[in-house]
Amino acid sequence: GGEVAKDHPSRDKNVAKGGLSFKEVETFFTSNDIVLCCHFSSDGKLLATAGNDKMVSVWNVESLCHLGNTPQQSNMITDVRFMPHSTVFATSSFDTTIRLWDAANISKFLVELHGHADRVISVDFNPHEREIVCSFQFRNLLAVASGNMILMIDIETDKKERLQGHARDIQSICWDQSGRYLASVSEDSARVWSTKSGWKCDYELYSTENMFKSCTFHPVHSLLLVIGGFQIFEFWDCVKGSKTRSIQLHSGIISSLTYSPEAGLIASTSNDGHIRLWR
Repeated sequence: GGEVAKDHPSRDKNVAKGGLSFKEVETFFTSNDIVLCCHFSSDGKLLATAGNDKMVSVWNVESLCHLGNTPQQSNMITDVRFMPHSTVFATSSFDTTIRLWDAANISKFLVELHGHADRVISVDFNPHEREIVCSFQFRNLLAVASGNMILMIDIETDKKERLQGHARDIQSICWDQSGRYLASVSEDSARVWSTKSGWKCDYELYSTENMFKSCTFHPVHSLLLVIGGFQIFEFWDCVKGSKTRSIQLHSGIISSLTYSPEAGLIASTSNDGHIRLWR
């Protein structure tokens, strides 16, 4: 929905340890329904959110002004991601379709992609433009999580490549800023896949007590993955190994995470309808 109620950031959610500063800078309440996903545009000026209300809401990040909604769909929206350097964004849904929309005119979708046998849980565009992977242009490469597998889809040629290795269903995927790494999380593990190794899994982390739900890369620290679970953020330095730092920062399940390098922000959503911005 379009209702916004601001909360004041609480001081106990400011974290500064070991050179990593992580503090809440804004909280706002967007909907009476569960918010499942969110994503910044490349310039950090727009934030798209969606969930059980079956439509995407687009917000101005600086003013937190609500800019509009897509038409309501027949099923809940499981993920929303902007195309690099564009107002176009993709949505995935329980109805197995992926749709492309333009935030400049969200009254009707631009393209609909079919052919997925299972519910599509997460999607993401590769953020890089100039390099080539498996004859795909990075800009046109869309990663799609369905079941325990990731599909790499060239949205122009419809060429597909499968990444397999998760035992359980994938909950979330995200690219790093360079477009060379893709992170994925299932409830019991996190993986980071590399274009440099032909989409092999370069780094793997198994969850202990906290089941993983969402992930995003840190906007400043390279290859620092932020993982959301039940109430807890886990910070995983992929290169240094399997140890994480865990911080309790939400009151419920952290349903989605996204980062903006331009704004230097991380956004998180939870099942209570709140969106929090962190820096």
